[in-house]
Amino acid sequence: MRVPITGGAGFLGLAPANYLADAAHHVRVLDDLSAGHRALLQPDVTFEGPSSGKVLICEAGNGGSIILKSSGRDDAGSVAGP
Repeated sequence: MRVPITGGAGFLGLAPANYLADAAHHVRVLDDLSAGHRALLQPDVTFEGPSSGKVLICEAGNGGSIILKSSGRDDAGSVAGP
């Protein structure tokens, strides 16, 4: 199965990215690394860089069985001061 994951190198996306790669799925991570760590991804995970922009996300999802969106920002400060 082809699985594009936005934010796949971050806190929420890293575990499913590595789990799916270990299960022999083709994982494509889109991440700007503002809060993620590329070095923590399994070697067979394809890393594509920034996840912003509809065109890039649609291209990554072309032919994919699912698209996992785990990217996001805390611009409102909800995590720091809910």
